[in-house]
Amino acid sequence: MSAPKRSCRRPVSSTEHFRHAEENQRIRNRQALNDAAAAQEMLICAVLSLLISEDCPGQASSAAESKF
Repeated sequence: MSAPKRSCRRPVSSTEHFRHAEENQRIRNRQALNDAAAAQEMLICAVLSLLISEDCPGQASSAAESKF
């Protein structure tokens, strides 16, 4: 019979585990904020595009400004 395999990983203290978990959560939160900012930017661009496309070509900028 072969000897049981031992893990190569060193034991991690609960404090260290907690610190890693916090760092991983910060990374996930930062990514979620970046995703939300990108979605918000896309939405703003889409709304502005719709506002401009509803106007006459010569009056696009003045009509878009008056709606805000």
